[in-house]
Amino acid sequence: MRRPIRFALSLLAVPVLITLTSAQTPPAGQMPPGPPGGGPPMEHWKPEKLTNLKVLPKDTTPDQIMETMQHFRRSLNMGCLGCHKGQQGQPISTFDFADDSKENKEVARKMVKLTDDLNTKCADAYPDQDDTDKAKPRVTCATCHRGKRRPETDPPPPPPRPEGTPQSTPGMAPPAGQQPPPGPRPAGPPLF
Repeated sequence: MRRPIRFALSLLAVPVLITLTSAQTPPAGQMPPGPPGGGPPMEHWKPEKLTNLKVLPKDTTPDQIMETMQHFRRSLNMGCLGCHKGQQGQPISTFDFADDSKENKEVARKMVKLTDDLNTKCADAYPDQDDTDKAKPRVTCATCHRGKRRPETDPPPPPPRPEGTPQSTPGMAPPAGQQPPPGPRPAGPPLF
């Protein structure tokens, strides 16, 4: 009597195990599911060999390029397809990273040169600058972009004036829409 029950239970267990296993493994050609809470699927791919490096050092390693690209992604809130040729939803291992057909890629190269120039030519502005220490101040993409594709160029609005503050408080900007009171021009050359 026990043998038929055991046999029936083992027959029931096989479909359950197959269902559990197939639910965890994506079909061939598909990427694994993304992180909890949504977002694109995670893929931990990196190139074996780097080609077409025009601005970054020629001795850049695949690990360094992946770290740099992640910095670009976070700084500009833009994925790989912003600069590189590939298909949305496909693994990044299928992208053509050497292709130069996207204008954003050339813009990115110019911006890398710009930040390098600022960090080199204006190093005196950052006396504690140390490229090996990420805690030291230096100019990066995030300095201006702050997670936006286009950096904001207008300054933020002035803070609201506390109630009862006179209109002509020295050092404070006039309320929005009002001109500052006329007064003597400060000595020295014009600022702009």
